[in-house]
Amino acid sequence: MTKVQLSDTERKKFHILRALAGSRRSLGARVIARYLWQRGIDLSEDTVRYHLRMMDERGLTRLVARRDGREITELGLAELHHVSANQGEFTAARGSR
Repeated sequence: MTKVQLSDTERKKFHILRALAGSRRSLGARVIARYLWQRGIDLSEDTVRYHLRMMDERGLTRLVARRDGREITELGLAELHHVSANQGEFTAARGSR
């Protein structure tokens, strides 16, 4: 299988979705930015927030409550799986909440 190169935007989206998929609770931009930074991915809180809003519009994430952050949707999990498969990775969907 040939790996598909992701654009910078797609790579950021992938990392954010992966962070959400790995959590059993909703996450806010601050928590996601810190989680990514601990893994060597430097995205500002504002950048994460921007991408979350874009993913909300596409149905990949949903706002749980203004102060409670976002959660990944089934569509977001499918997108993550698709991108992971095209990158030669496999990310198992998390267990039910």
